[in-house]
Amino acid sequence: MQVSDVMTGDVTAVSPESSVREAARKLDQLHVGALPVCDGKHLVGVLTDRDIVVRSTAVGALPDATRVDEVMSHDVRWCFEHDAWNRSNARWRRCRSGGCRWWTEKKIWSAS
Repeated sequence: MQVSDVMTGDVTAVSPESSVREAARKLDQLHVGALPVCDGKHLVGVLTDRDIVVRSTAVGALPDATRVDEVMSHDVRWCFEHDAWNRSNARWRRCRSGGCRWWTEKKIWSAS
């Protein structure tokens, strides 16, 4: 089995220059808890609802004046669609406790 067999497609990204408010609205509209942060075609981080709460809301930052790149998580791992699922899943599980996410080009995947 390959990663492409279990990953989710049609992922919406947010730019590092976007405001936290704009990103929070996307999270709400899409019913997701994380968005990839892409600078053009380059993955530069991931923004989670927890990032917004802990790094923005909790410190009193203004959502319209705070940029995504100020609060996003930088620890992002990636794999390729053609990678073997068992190897990628094992790496993901080792990283999982650290809260990082895995992305493949334009798609996110997660293990249950």
